[in-house]
Amino acid sequence: MIHHFFTLEGIHKKYNNSTKANFYGKLKRQAYRNAKQSNQDIPLEALDVIADEKLQELLGTLNSMKKMELRFPENAFNTILKRKLGLLDQMTKQAVDIQKIGSGRGIIGAYKVLVEAYGHAAEEIQKFTPPGKSKEYVASFQKSMLQVASPLKQSAANYKQEGWKTIEENKILSDFNYLLTPVPLDGMTVKYAYPAKGVSMDRSGKQ
Repeated sequence: MIHHFFTLEGIHKKYNNSTKANFYGKLKRQAYRNAKQSNQDIPLEALDVIADEKLQELLGTLNSMKKMELRFPENAFNTILKRKLGLLDQMTKQAVDIQKIGSGRGIIGAYKVLVEAYGHAAEEIQKFTPPGKSKEYVASFQKSMLQVASPLKQSAANYKQEGWKTIEENKILSDFNYLLTPVPLDGMTVKYAYPAKGVSMDRSGKQ
């Protein structure tokens, strides 16, 4: 029923019937919740549908973070930096929720977004140069920010490593010789067996 409601939702979206599309979208999500609560077997294609929807939400958070460009004065910089780090924590939690769905597409997609998010934040912080400041100030500032950027860069590397490990242990996307593919992952055949225990994530990229 989940995939059936998804199909109907898509048809009504195509014809700009938002009322009907929202109606079938709610039925889709309710059918998934009911199946989970009653421990029913859920087809992989249905899990992919739910995971894809959550991935779009995760991408939305990523885009929001990217739009927050660091700038001076210093109080504005600190405020924006704090918001960015908060969104990284939010994305990590969203990724955990996606993993719990049990879709191979979802897990690989979530890892892709986390690697991109942490890598993007690290690069932006590391490359930021305060305008109109002395060389001494800039050098001191960038040295301080390196202490923020370096752990984020390491987290991106950790998530990529975790992704490879997950692929190898659970045979996700075993026909492909790369880890992270674009989202959405349309037209790909996913080979996946979900592990008994989910992967717990934090901002450090550690399980």
